[in-house]
Amino acid sequence: MTATPKFQPGDLVLVDDRDHTGHCRTPTFVRGRKGRVRQMLGMYKNPEELAYYKDAAELPLYDVVFEWREVWGEDGPDEIAADIYEHWLSPA
Repeated sequence: MTATPKFQPGDLVLVDDRDHTGHCRTPTFVRGRKGRVRQMLGMYKNPEELAYYKDAAELPLYDVVFEWREVWGEDGPDEIAADIYEHWLSPA
């Protein structure tokens, strides 16, 4: 099963702030934060399932950028970027 991408470049997204036990590719410091989709990187099998030898579905992977202040709570020199799988994102 392959998902159809929900987000486009420029869309504002919120990273889910759920706890996750086991293998995870979503950095804790961006969970619960708002970002902007810079680009869709492609469709890839879910690494959270592949790590446990499951038959993983392909999911959209996005390059998401965050304002420094959104992540660290203070003014900073730059943006922060992270590759986030779609199942961790919702519209902001």
